[in-house]
Amino acid sequence: MKKFLSVMLVFALAFAVVGCKPKEVDVETTLVVGTTTEPGVNMFGTFWGNNASNADVRELTFGYGTVSFTKEGKYAVDPTSVKSLVETENTDGSKTYTIEINTGLVWNDGEPVTAKDYVFAVLLSINPIFSSVVGKSLSTDGTIVGSKDFNDPDVNTDGKAELPGLDLINDYKFSVTIGAENFPYYYEFLYYSFTPYPLHVLAPEADVVQGTEGAKMSGVFTSAVLEDTVDDGETGYRYDISVTCGPYDLFDFDVETSTATLKRNPLFKGDYTGQVPDIDNVVIKYVPNSVLLQSLVNGEIDLIESVSGGANIQDGLSEVAYGKIKFTTFPRNGYGLIAFHCDEPAGPTSQLEVRQAIAYLINRDLFLQTYTLGYGVLPNGEYGLSQWMVAASSNEDGVVMGKNADGELVALESYSYNPTKAVQLLEAAGWTKNATGGAYVQAEGAVRYNADGEKLEIPWANTPDNPVSELIRTQLLPNAAAVGMSFIDTTMDFNTMLYTHYYGAYGDGYGLPTQDDDGNWLVPEYEAEETDAREYHMVNLGTGFNPGLYEPYYDVSVEYWGWDGGANISYLYDADLLEAAKDMKFAADDDEYLDAWQRYQYRFNQLLPSLPLYSDMYHAFFTTKLSDYEVTPEWTMTSAILYAKMEEVAE
Repeated sequence: MKKFLSVMLVFALAFAVVGCKPKEVDVETTLVVGTTTEPGVNMFGTFWGNNASNADVRELTFGYGTVSFTKEGKYAVDPTSVKSLVETENTDGSKTYTIEINTGLVWNDGEPVTAKDYVFAVLLSINPIFSSVVGKSLSTDGTIVGSKDFNDPDVNTDGKAELPGLDLINDYKFSVTIGAENFPYYYEFLYYSFTPYPLHVLAPEADVVQGTEGAKMSGVFTSAVLEDTVDDGETGYRYDISVTCGPYDLFDFDVETSTATLKRNPLFKGDYTGQVPDIDNVVIKYVPNSVLLQSLVNGEIDLIESVSGGANIQDGLSEVAYGKIKFTTFPRNGYGLIAFHCDEPAGPTSQLEVRQAIAYLINRDLFLQTYTLGYGVLPNGEYGLSQWMVAASSNEDGVVMGKNADGELVALESYSYNPTKAVQLLEAAGWTKNATGGAYVQAEGAVRYNADGEKLEIPWANTPDNPVSELIRTQLLPNAAAVGMSFIDTTMDFNTMLYTHYYGAYGDGYGLPTQDDDGNWLVPEYEAEETDAREYHMVNLGTGFNPGLYEPYYDVSVEYWGWDGGANISYLYDADLLEAAKDMKFAADDDEYLDAWQRYQYRFNQLLPSLPLYSDMYHAFFTTKLSDYEVTPEWTMTSAILYAKMEEVAE
């Protein structure tokens, strides 16, 4: 899952450029990456979701971001892309970032990458015309001066309004101005982090020009054009990102086998160090978990990016011992979880007591041991093992502490297995009746109801060949049934689960968020007749955090409510949680950030929009033909591939 387009700034942890001559070889090298997450058809951006395999494809194909994440764990201006960055503090407290990009950067079709492509990416990503094509709101938090009005379809009726905080200075220079109210900002580099989109492909008869107050679109820029260039099922950029400027080109995507084939881009000038890939072809291929390791041993694939689960890890290590494959290990920058919908239309999971009862009904210590076999830890909040905040908040026994409303550091609730506590919570929430309205009596097959005749039944969507699903099925469901809680257990492929049943396809049953006269955001009304509304309110997923970046504000704000509106797909609003998240966002230094992080984790731990199950020690297993492949929690596969080598095989 995780993370949606948070602001109008087109944030890219992309690869950039330096002058390196493509190698001349007589042989081809190919790295086949096996993944248990099926690549989906949506290749362009996160507008239609953020499938992990698709995200890998984007990281390897999109390039020349103005900011890169370095191997040393820092965000820095990318010298391959950027010639200069000038920061100007304005008299009104706003700040302007003027970016000059290097000449000589080109798209893989030979067209030059210019400042217009960077400006276009911003003008497109929050444009009401594009929003109509995407099928949902493209929200902005308004950090760029004037972006709120620009994003408003009643103001920017034709998509060609000027954006005052964005200026096209010349072919290779542009600037962005951020309003004074947005400072300080803990992750300030996001304000000048951009990646280009190919204007000549997405809007071939349009142009980006400088108006009297800011940059704007001109020429033929309509929803009809974008429906053709972006959403056409055959050639639309949503599905066919054939023109990009990263280290690789998307050569082919086979829908039937969920296989994406990438070829080295000879026009790519390098990442932030000037590194260009040595491996000619990268294939990202769906392989069921049950045969993943054997496929590696048999030579059908070359790399398993991140193996989770103790049994899988032990099986892999045994093959390493035989000398058949190699491995590396690193702590996961994320965790596995059960995710809930927390709004009223979700039924039982909208109640805090029900979510907490589920936590008490699953023996998470047993689950952790069964699944990881010692290769992981049990998180009690929204964090991963590798984050610096975790180490800074752990006591001498390694227990992660949160900060309560009194400012006291306290251990996060562990929700140790306690069916008695679960029953107390369910009764307190009103689940005390049977099907006929009488008092619930605990018995085999009995299910609880409330006074309104609603059944304590939770629709759970899961994926096939998934050991986590099996553990939930064997360790949670029987315990829940014993106290009168039932589940609708439905298995489906991953992309269907996310895009149709969990997100709600192109809508989730809600309208867009609105504001009252005082500017407060209001939870939108639920439109139950929506045919594409969400069907399942509990799923088991994994999540990973962006390297060096943890900013949950958009995940808990009403302004970004639900799949239509943004990132808040748990449909949870809590004032204390939002305040802590906001304080993290606007922290001036590490101390302020850590204080807010601890308050956030404390409240998250109470509310349980998701229930953490494990944060494991990932193991990457790979062929002995692969060398120089180095990964860490934050230097991920897509970065490591550029520095790796494969034994060459003659054609």
